[in-house]
Order: sequence, then structure tokens, then C-alpha cells
Amino acid sequence: SYYLKESERLFALLNELSRRLDRPLKDLDDIKGAIDILRKTRDLELDMDDSIDPIEESFALLSKYDLGLSGEESEKIDSLRGTWQKVLSQSVHVQNTLSKVQPYFRNELIRNVATFKKDCSRFCQDYRTGGPMMPGLQPKEASDRLVVFQVCLNQLYFK
Repeated sequence: SYYLKESERLFALLNELSRRLDRPLKDLDDIKGAIDILRKTRDLELDMDDSIDPIEESFALLSKYDLGLSGEESEKIDSLRGTWQKVLSQSVHVQNTLSKVQPYFRNELIRNVATFKKDCSRFCQDYRTGGPMMPGLQPKEASDRLVVFQVCLNQLYFK
């Protein structure tokens, strides 16, 4: 039935949210991922009750009139709202954790940006003074320097 498929879709979504909320926060990429999943959870919060209510109502009717609802399906539907509440609880925990680690990661980000600015400045200076556009270079030498600076730029970009 439609509601059975919808409940399976919601369970898959909730399991994915739960899995992503359980990830440890080790670096700035993890922080970004946590913020993204918190935003997604918050956006879903508006629609989740509207999605769960009709599923619970339809399965309650099937159960009331004993219309082919297995015990396993019944238990699964009964746990849908609880699963959603667990995800909400996890999101609160992640928010609290983010609040605690924010000062450390903020300071790390400030240090990383300062280092990045210095590295960019150094790269630009090196490129101007020793890059492939230097007057009098042979084409082979200019090409070799271009390759070297491209590698350096890629390293700088992915820092």
C-alpha cells in the first residue's frame, strides 16, 4: 500500500539522518557536515508529523479491523514516531556538542586562514619572481616551471 511504502521511505530517511548525526566531530569538514545535517533535520521537522500521522492512522484502522497487518509491520509503524524522536534527540546532542567545540574549531579556522594567506602571498611572490612568465626563458624551461607552479597551486588549493 501507499502508506507502507511511505513508512519505508521515512525509515530509510530517518536511519540515514541518524547515521550522519552519529559521526564524530574531528575537523572542520565534520563540523560543516554536522551543520548541514542539522539544517536538513530542522527542515524536515515541519513536515514529519504531517507525514507520520496519516501512516499511523491508516495502520491503526488496518489493525483495528484486522485487515492483514502483520505483527512485524505493526511494531515497525509503532516505532516510527519514536525513531523520529530519537533523531531529534540526536540533533540536540550534536547541537550541544557543536556549542562546546566551537571555540576550538573557530581558533583553528582563524589560524588556518592566516597560514593560507601567508602561503598565497608567498606563492604569488614566487610566481612573479620565478614563474613561467620570466623574460628570456626558453619554452621548455617555461613549461617546466608552469608544471611546478601548477603542482604548488594544487597543493595550496587543497590545504
